[in-house]
Amino acid sequence: MGNTISREKGDAPSIPFLKRAVELDPNFPLAYSGLAISYVNLGQVSLALEYATKAYELRDQVTEREKLSISASYFDATGELEKETQTYELWTVNYPRDRAPHNNLGVNYLFIGHYEKALAECQESLQLAPDDVDVYANLGRIYLYLNRLDEAKAEFDQALARKLDGLGLRVGMYHLAFLRGSSAQMEQQVAWGAGKPEEEDMMLGMQSQTEAYYGRQSKARDFARRAMDSAIRAGSKEIAALYQADTATRDAEFGNTAAAKQGVKDALRLAQGYSFSKVLAALALARV
Repeated sequence: MGNTISREKGDAPSIPFLKRAVELDPNFPLAYSGLAISYVNLGQVSLALEYATKAYELRDQVTEREKLSISASYFDATGELEKETQTYELWTVNYPRDRAPHNNLGVNYLFIGHYEKALAECQESLQLAPDDVDVYANLGRIYLYLNRLDEAKAEFDQALARKLDGLGLRVGMYHLAFLRGSSAQMEQQVAWGAGKPEEEDMMLGMQSQTEAYYGRQSKARDFARRAMDSAIRAGSKEIAALYQADTATRDAEFGNTAAAKQGVKDALRLAQGYSFSKVLAALALARV
């Protein structure tokens, strides 16, 4: 059920089902791996690493095919992009009809700037899994990177027409609206996230960055504060720290050094383990 919901509605709604799976079977490696993937996609890297490590420790009790999946999610959580990519490449060779390795390999190629290779992998994934919202979201994102905005919109529209939805899709739709200067479309995506745990904060955070881009610092701070509050309500101080650190980097860029330093302190109080927020905090201090 968790896997099905993840494909159709995204990561956040799938988490309660995956957690229930490991409650029923504490030695269920694929459920731990699924949680790791969901938390990576939601930016909660400490939780992702915790679940990925648990799955990796249990990998000897699964099939070779499942071991590839667990290993890939583990390398994703530890940030070992080269090993993760190699695992996906091996997976696509051994099991060419599997959707997941093509999609995730496409994302990795996107990260390292191989956009055409990324596009080919995600297109192959779409042929294998036309009901997976993440594939449409990733294809749309690749088209955005290639500045092919009409084709990005077509992917997003096709997903919605198939009654697929989720955070990744909405993030892509927001980015498309930003590139086209459509305030109304951006506001629609923010409204979509309202009241949704682990999704609302992401949309508010993007709106904060947009307001900052246009120089509206007061509004940017307001949206960042709302994003932090939403993340904390959803139980993620780590994500709240990310928004605080992001605000601190903006303060540093605008020369508000005292505010930037205080923002870094506030972010580090919230940060848990290794997190992107600590990287941003270091960047803010460097800019100060």
